[in-house]
Amino acid sequence: MFQFEKLSVNQILMFSEIVRDSSLLQKEFIEKSYLRHALNFEDTIEFLQELDLVEISEDRLTLKPKYRKFLERFKEAQKPVEIAKKFILNSLINKKTPFAEYLDKFFSHFHLKDKHYEFAPSVSERLEYSGLRNFLIDLEFLYLDSSETKYVIAEEHSFACNELIQQNQISPAEFLKIQHMKGEIGRAAELKIIEYERERLLQFPDMVEKIEHTALKNVAAG
Repeated sequence: MFQFEKLSVNQILMFSEIVRDSSLLQKEFIEKSYLRHALNFEDTIEFLQELDLVEISEDRLTLKPKYRKFLERFKEAQKPVEIAKKFILNSLINKKTPFAEYLDKFFSHFHLKDKHYEFAPSVSERLEYSGLRNFLIDLEFLYLDSSETKYVIAEEHSFACNELIQQNQISPAEFLKIQHMKGEIGRAAELKIIEYERERLLQFPDMVEKIEHTALKNVAAG
């Protein structure tokens, strides 16, 4: 599991500024420049790699088109930090990243209450999600309530949170439909196997009748 504890928005900003202004994208050179101003270079670059924004090959960095486009906007922006936070957040909650399952699990704990999505974690959940929580606070996606016992999604991100939660929920009817489809696929596969066995054993007529469809004979089978 990625160590979100070692990640911050400022680290990503520093890395972005360095690669944006550098004509030499050798990893060693970028790392030396970065470490003069920030910590956790390897964690920062690993995060960007996982988001498919940066690639490393033979000690050379390649900036992916999406990241290059961001860097152009970042350079000209009047409020670069806001642009960066939005870009990082949108990249992070993309369903195609390696973080998707962990994020899905985290957001599944949030429930709508008084027009806000909130999550009151147990002690073990606080430990499990502390790094991610702090990073999302850094991104201004969520905050701690006044009692510091609940995580609350910032109002401007409520819609995005709702989308994430809804994507991970299915109705009972949908669940039954999925189960039915699985059963149909299983039965079709079983019948294909039986037909194959019959054809293979046609040279032994006495054995054909002995092939039994166990799923029909015994409802507990399969």
